[in-house]
Amino acid sequence: MTTNKTKKEWILEAIERMDTGMLELLLSDEKTYFDINKEMFLEKLHLVFQSFRKQGDTMLIKYAGICDSKRCSNHGCTGYAFVGNQTEACMHWVVKETPDDIEDMFHCGGFKRFDENTVEGEYMYLDITEDEKVTYIPSEATLMMSHYCRVAVDEYLQYGDEIIFPDTYVSWLQKHKALFFTFKLPPFEYRDQNNFHNLYCKLRDDYKSFSSKSKIGEALDAFHALDLKDDISLMRWLFRYETLRFSIEINLYTQKAVYGKGIESYIFVHHRKISAIYYKLAAGFCQLHEDHYWDMYGRNSIFRRRVNKQIRRRE
Repeated sequence: MTTNKTKKEWILEAIERMDTGMLELLLSDEKTYFDINKEMFLEKLHLVFQSFRKQGDTMLIKYAGICDSKRCSNHGCTGYAFVGNQTEACMHWVVKETPDDIEDMFHCGGFKRFDENTVEGEYMYLDITEDEKVTYIPSEATLMMSHYCRVAVDEYLQYGDEIIFPDTYVSWLQKHKALFFTFKLPPFEYRDQNNFHNLYCKLRDDYKSFSSKSKIGEALDAFHALDLKDDISLMRWLFRYETLRFSIEINLYTQKAVYGKGIESYIFVHHRKISAIYYKLAAGFCQLHEDHYWDMYGRNSIFRRRVNKQIRRRE
């Protein structure tokens, strides 16, 4: 291995190798990157590298390019696309550099590679909120709101390592309901507020599965009593419980993997274990209903016409 590389070349190679340990040694403690301090930059970059690796990438390949967005203050600035060697997932960065070093780096939403082969996959980015930036100057109202949200999340984290059941966390939801409804829109720009908002939404959605358990049980009992050769009865079941499926189905797509078995099964919500008993029940019902719904849609013209009519009404 040659040792006569510049510091800049070592930094770019460390990014290609997804080596945050090497970047820790190479990057300056005095500089900011992506408008955040070095420590936070490396933490967030490490999470992105983990995402690349989980998808199967073992290294990144850099391609030089330029910011091609005329609406951007970085228009005409050069940088690099870092592309996964297996998935072609990518990061687009404007890089302020000297012949020997890298001064700063930024996301680029209008990046254009110099090479002609620009087919790329999923765009990967560092998740940075406004209040994490070194240039951020908060208002008193924002500081107070962030404080209230941080206290609420810390209260939730005190549950520890045990599996948390709905009758336990519902008290947390009730206590912080007023705080949640002060937000008209998700507060993506503020870390503590966004953490609280996301946590509240996930627990609330999980509680919807719990509160619907009797209706889901009724629907499953009704299904198992059906003669599946009788399309009329099956269609009635599908339409009867369509609203129930739609009311809980959207919440299931944001959940993570289920761990454990039976009463000990759980999902992770913001670093804590939430019981997955009712989540699994809801997910099973939704999958059952959806499978028969689209099977019926594909083979029964009467059912298909009624579904299409409903769709037109919603539009």
